[in-house]
Amino acid sequence: MKAQSDAPRRFLLTPGRVHVATLILGFVVLVVIGQGQSFVNDDWTMLTLTDPMRSHVGHWNSVATLIFTGLFQVFGLSTYLPYLLPAIVAHLAVVHLAWRLVLRVGVSPWLATLGATTVLLFGAAAENLLWAFQVGFMGSMALALGALLLLDRERLTLPVALGAGALAIACLPFASTGLPILAAAGIVAIVRHGLWRAVAVLAPAAAIYLAWFLLVRGPGPDVLAPHGIEYLTAVPVFFAVVIAAAYGQWVGAAVLGPFIALGILAWVWRERSSWLKQPALAYALLVGVVVFAGLTSLSRGGMVIQAAAAERYVYVVAIMSLPAVLLIIDRLWRLRGAARLTAAFLTAAVTIVNVNLLVWRGMEQAAFENRILGDLAAAVEIVANDPSLHDDQIPVLEGAPDVTVGVLRDWSDEGVVPNAPYGDDNIERVNAFLWMTAPTAP
Repeated sequence: MKAQSDAPRRFLLTPGRVHVATLILGFVVLVVIGQGQSFVNDDWTMLTLTDPMRSHVGHWNSVATLIFTGLFQVFGLSTYLPYLLPAIVAHLAVVHLAWRLVLRVGVSPWLATLGATTVLLFGAAAENLLWAFQVGFMGSMALALGALLLLDRERLTLPVALGAGALAIACLPFASTGLPILAAAGIVAIVRHGLWRAVAVLAPAAAIYLAWFLLVRGPGPDVLAPHGIEYLTAVPVFFAVVIAAAYGQWVGAAVLGPFIALGILAWVWRERSSWLKQPALAYALLVGVVVFAGLTSLSRGGMVIQAAAAERYVYVVAIMSLPAVLLIIDRLWRLRGAARLTAAFLTAAVTIVNVNLLVWRGMEQAAFENRILGDLAAAVEIVANDPSLHDDQIPVLEGAPDVTVGVLRDWSDEGVVPNAPYGDDNIERVNAFLWMTAPTAP
């Protein structure tokens, strides 16, 4: 009788159902935390851009621009949550597709489900999860991961090839973060289906991106890129920090980052006989990590070295490394007994660390973002009472540099302005920024 009563329970708690339940829970938690967030930095850029095809810090952000424009017409600046919801959905799609890729390389289903929770409420990358602008960043990754998943199969039928090619093209106007994943997809396509079929599937996306890069983005100077001798000095250091800091922050101990990176490298070399077998996509995604760190270092290496540890970089490296990392842990998992408990403990510990980080960083971000909203509310009154202010002056230089006096006047005419409590400290900051950005006399 006991065996019969346990059978339905075992059937109910399948890895797939538990995974779906964690996604639902993750959505609820992110919405609750997200209710305290507000517009910041590039959010304002998306609200003020007039050309959706225009490059933004090197990215093709048309989709994010169009999403913000549409939501602005409906909600104005009255609430942030509608803007944040697409980013949350994009993140959950990334987590789900990463989970499917982990299963595809042969990781035990329960470990795959537990491992996916380490990046679900990903506090080490809270900036991504709680920032509406990052819908482009994560949306591009989700679509590229979908293309990779379609290409990692034994037979490449015409519908599958068309679907993978379409997803590869669709990821481009979200952001450039899908490009390293498409590089991994190209490797997998060559391994599984040969060079010419891989080219046939992905060449249209490559041609479209190249056309945008040359004709729209243009070869203008990139102020964030290194210059001169920095290519030999800053770029290698930036590259190493991007990878090491990502692994260290993922597990909640920055000092462990370099050791984790070296451990993964050693494991990849040890398993070189399986590079072209079932786990091929895990190795291809690690190549994608190298591509991502390299492109980032070449385009951002002129920044201070602390920028290499940005939370958004942690997100990309962790997601792309998840199949390989869980393959390593899977060796412990399959030993059962104390080894399985150790694997479960390590994975659960990383999840707990990230949940705590998410709550803490969410509150920290909310405090800063709502201060910016208060500054802008104060700026509305100051601008309304001082017609002598120049349209190009910036009342909130820290956190909303794209919202000029002219933009505030236009929004006021439309009846759409930031509405938040503010005090003397907000007014003082706004007046200081207006003085700093005032036009100089000829």
